[in-house]
Amino acid sequence: MQITFGCPAFCSFCFEGFDRKPYRELSLEDVWSTALALKKQMGPATLDLVSFNFNTYAGILPLLLKLSHLYDRVSFKSQRVDILAVMPGMLDAELTAGKRSYTIGVEGISGRMRAFLHKSLGNREIDNVINRLLHLKVREIKMFYILTGHETPSDIGEFRNFLRDLKHKRSGTRSGVRIVFSFGLLIRMPFTPLRYDRLFLEEQEWRGITGQVKSACETNGFEFRLAIPWADYATSQVLALGGYWLCDSLLSLAEEGYCYDSELAESYWAALKSWMQTNGHWSDNFLGEKNVDAEFPLEFLEQRISSTFLYQLFENAKAGVDDGYCLGEIGQLTGDTPDARCLACGACASSEERAAITQHRMQPPDPSYMAELSKTMVQKQRMKPLFALLWLPPETIGKSPAWLNAWVMRILLQAIPNQVENITLVRESLFSTRENLRRYAGLYGETVFAIYAWDVEAVTAGLVSTVSDMKGVRFLRWVNAFEPGTFQRAGLSITLPATHFPDAGQQLRRYLQDQYVPVNLRRIEDGYEFDIPKKALQKRIVYAGSFLQTSSTHCSKLVVSGKFDLMAYLQSFADPYWYNEAVVEVNDLEF
Repeated sequence: MQITFGCPAFCSFCFEGFDRKPYRELSLEDVWSTALALKKQMGPATLDLVSFNFNTYAGILPLLLKLSHLYDRVSFKSQRVDILAVMPGMLDAELTAGKRSYTIGVEGISGRMRAFLHKSLGNREIDNVINRLLHLKVREIKMFYILTGHETPSDIGEFRNFLRDLKHKRSGTRSGVRIVFSFGLLIRMPFTPLRYDRLFLEEQEWRGITGQVKSACETNGFEFRLAIPWADYATSQVLALGGYWLCDSLLSLAEEGYCYDSELAESYWAALKSWMQTNGHWSDNFLGEKNVDAEFPLEFLEQRISSTFLYQLFENAKAGVDDGYCLGEIGQLTGDTPDARCLACGACASSEERAAITQHRMQPPDPSYMAELSKTMVQKQRMKPLFALLWLPPETIGKSPAWLNAWVMRILLQAIPNQVENITLVRESLFSTRENLRRYAGLYGETVFAIYAWDVEAVTAGLVSTVSDMKGVRFLRWVNAFEPGTFQRAGLSITLPATHFPDAGQQLRRYLQDQYVPVNLRRIEDGYEFDIPKKALQKRIVYAGSFLQTSSTHCSKLVVSGKFDLMAYLQSFADPYWYNEAVVEVNDLEF
């Protein structure tokens, strides 16, 4: 769910940061009404907050509390580290709400490189956040960096010192947190200040940098990851800033048999580079640093931010000047802090848009906020589910557990709309357990759903009174003392196409015999019935069965226990993937 548009920062490498300006926030009221509508219309249990930096949203703390009551889980990922460092209560609220994995977007490996990338992030803020995370219940910290090609031995030395210090801090806290260092190579993007920068398209230029950074990480006991192979990086950089001639190059290489299908052939970059050299595009005009008058592709596209402003930021990047960004106060919450300074990028179309950014004020939490959030999360964790026996229509065959859960939640909330703020989670709990997912296929009919709610009595009354309004879903009864994934008996009505399941009745008999459940067949009218000896019944796998075989279809009716492995039977035919063609109605469940 979108809560903001654009980004208030001016990171020199970020296409979206410039293309989507100005920064705008949806009101708390609009976000809340959208959250309610999404839950009712789509039935999700988890809500993902969509924002380039969710913690710039003025009302993020009160919003998090409200959404945590509405949804089983609220997911929030991208955030600014400087705000996390100075915003009172932000980190504590995230941890209380269940966040355990953090991505720290440091970007530059040194202060100089962060200034080049205009990250507006200092060492003190980085240390503040990492020190706190090491002392809290965090599972994983992902440190994300961008290598630019401009790194010097001094920059790498500063990074080594940071790693040694971090290693010492982690050992001092005895923290078991996993710390991963992930690196990307800088792609100069159009409509950003770094489009004027020189390109680094010789692999040898990077090896000294990536090799030393990798060594520094691994020497200090940290995982190192390089996000993109060389051929992918170099090709992506050319595609990002290349001109209209790219069309000719792509067609030419396609005619040679090159294509992209999930991955790029290692030889693609060499072929593209050769084409550029042959056709005059491997030149200083393309590879070298550009001046303020340089012409770029797609210049006819209207942009709010002028080329002059972009070039000035590029000059600042080279000089190591980081002017920060325009967002109003984010840390003190005193109410009397001065407005932020407008950098005059030209993105705001009115004084109102500009004031919304420079006069931005975070909404401070009430003194009781953390206690309320903690109480909400604890109560949610302690919820005892209601178990409802439901009948699902054939359209649910083959659907994933996540789809089923959302679909049934949507059906329930449309039937009893006054429960939108009450029910937090609906989960199929019989055939979607890890063990049963491997053992059943093609199911519809009876199953058990767990319903979690703040007020279970309201759900009980509402569901019983609206059983006729559930669009194909039938509420049968409540199930007491239910153990997820288990049942004593169930009827299975199995329909299989004879083309892919020839002689399925005899195959079922052979399968049962392989499971040490010998059965005999007795002719009844047009079909057969299983004659199951008493000793075989004691295995408690199959209690009864019959089948009818025609030239086109096999239909069988079985009474089985939870030990019966339907998938193993379906995959005992010539092609194990034909199990997807099975249609199986579940009925008469006993627990």
